[in-house]
Amino acid sequence: MKRLFSLILCVFFICIIVTGFTSCSEAETQPQLPVTDFGGEICVNTNNTQIKGSFSNNRQGVMTLTVNSPDSIKGMKYEYKDELLTINFEGIITETVLGNLPQDNFVRLLYDCMFNLNNEENINLSSFDEQSAVYNVKSSENTYKVYTITDTGIIAKIECDAMQAEFSAQEQFKEE
Repeated sequence: MKRLFSLILCVFFICIIVTGFTSCSEAETQPQLPVTDFGGEICVNTNNTQIKGSFSNNRQGVMTLTVNSPDSIKGMKYEYKDELLTINFEGIITETVLGNLPQDNFVRLLYDCMFNLNNEENINLSSFDEQSAVYNVKSSENTYKVYTITDTGIIAKIECDAMQAEFSAQEQFKEE
C-alpha cells in the first residue's frame, strides 16, 4: 500500500512538472508585437504604380519616405511630423495635413497604419507560426493586415484595399 501511494505521488509530481514546462513553452511562442521604430527599404504597390524608396518611422510620430523609383518622382521626400506633412521635390517644398490627401494616398495609409500600431487596442492577432505573425489593425479609416517576423516583431508587409507595402533591410531604432 505504501509503494502504491509512493507511485501515485511520484506520477502526480511528474504530471505537475510536465504541465509546468508545457505552459512555459507555450508562453514563449507568443509573437512579439509589431515594432514601429525602424528604418529600411520599402516597395509600395498602389493604384497600379510601384514606388520604391527608403522609409523610417518612430513612435513619436515622425515618418519619412524618400522615393528612389519610378524615375519621374525620384528624390521626392515625404516627411510627417508635428501633424504636418512636408513634400519636397526638386527644391519645391509644400506642406499640408494628412487629411487633405485622398483617403487612398499611400503616405496617408502608411501613417494611419503605423499610428494605429502604437495603440494595442487597435491590434488583433489573426494568426502566427514559428516564422511569421499576421495582425489585423483597425483605424477609423481602414483595416490593415500587418505581417511580422514572429520572434522580433519586425514588419515585413502591410496590406489594405488600396495599398501593399513590403519592407526590407530594416534597422530597428533603440529606445532612449
